[in-house]
Amino acid sequence: MTQKTSCRILAASLVLALVGTTHGLTIEAENARIRTVGAAMKDGWNLFSNGEVGDYVRISEEGTYTVVVRAYGSPAAGVWPLAAVSVDRTPGKPASVASSEFRDYTFEVAIPRGVHTVAVAFLNDTVAGGEDRNLYLDRIEIRPAEGAAEPAPASHDDWAAMGERREEAALEKAAEGVEKHRKADATVRVVRGSTNIADAVVRAELVRHEFLFGCNIYRFDRYKLAEQNATYKRRFRELFNAATTGFYWAAYERERGKPDYAYTDAVVAWAKEHGIRLKGHPLLWGHQAGVPRWSDGQPPPEVQKARVTEICKRFAGKIEFWEVVNEPSHCRGVGIDGPYRWARAADPTAHLILNDYHVMADGYPPFFALLEKALADGTPFDG
Repeated sequence: MTQKTSCRILAASLVLALVGTTHGLTIEAENARIRTVGAAMKDGWNLFSNGEVGDYVRISEEGTYTVVVRAYGSPAAGVWPLAAVSVDRTPGKPASVASSEFRDYTFEVAIPRGVHTVAVAFLNDTVAGGEDRNLYLDRIEIRPAEGAAEPAPASHDDWAAMGERREEAALEKAAEGVEKHRKADATVRVVRGSTNIADAVVRAELVRHEFLFGCNIYRFDRYKLAEQNATYKRRFRELFNAATTGFYWAAYERERGKPDYAYTDAVVAWAKEHGIRLKGHPLLWGHQAGVPRWSDGQPPPEVQKARVTEICKRFAGKIEFWEVVNEPSHCRGVGIDGPYRWARAADPTAHLILNDYHVMADGYPPFFALLEKALADGTPFDG
């Protein structure tokens, strides 16, 4: 490869993203091979939602690399976009891109030896008051320490092969954890009356485990044919020991004062019969699916409280887990402090969960800030 800042690598008539420089490697955003969301713009890429832009990079020498990101942002609700350098889909410490013109933002990033994805992640997308918070990228430069080996372009196949090795290592570690944390010795004594039976043949069968594995059960009795409903239930109970049942306000209470309790009662009875533990989702949500059709916008707090209290009391001891407010750091039309206190008061035995999306995949600082505030305020939640 010719080492010139302005060169482009041409392969199979496609312009690749990686450009070798005299000191480091440059990823041009508009040609990056990893673009999880967004759209092209002049000489760059618009990340208009949480996601990342980057490419496959070979690191021959483990160390700390200087990553220079040329970008600008658009704010919403007085907050600028947060950007972080992501290595193998794991974002590092974020920085605020607080400029409406292109500027350089510098990150120091530890990168192990091997083939990795190196990208810029946009972490705090939102739309508020007619403003749209976006991150606009021009390029990413990866610079080694003085005298260290240069990073080099790699391919998806190279990265996938490394991923297989990482997966093998992760599985080996998991197996060690199983031996350490999930296994123990047990002594079985076989007696007849008070007499020990020597050399008895004992057969042990796992009937149930304590790890919940499930999915939503929204298609319960929703198929047109009885045979399809029977197949759905059979496959569900064969595969899962946990289920999420829906309480989306817009669909659940189409007419005020007439929630669809009969349907949930049927789900609860079937789940109890088959030893399937239930989670309710969600009681409140700052989204149109969480706004009842008879209400002009999100109902007032006293109506929200009545719903949370009535449902949690009605299904106490039947539905163990509740996601009271759905996606509170993305859909901010409903606060969490009051609703979680109402749910705790209505059913003190329930396990209350704070849930959101893009938390593990891309990292999302507003969610962690929400958790820290909830802890500081004493908001009751269990996971």
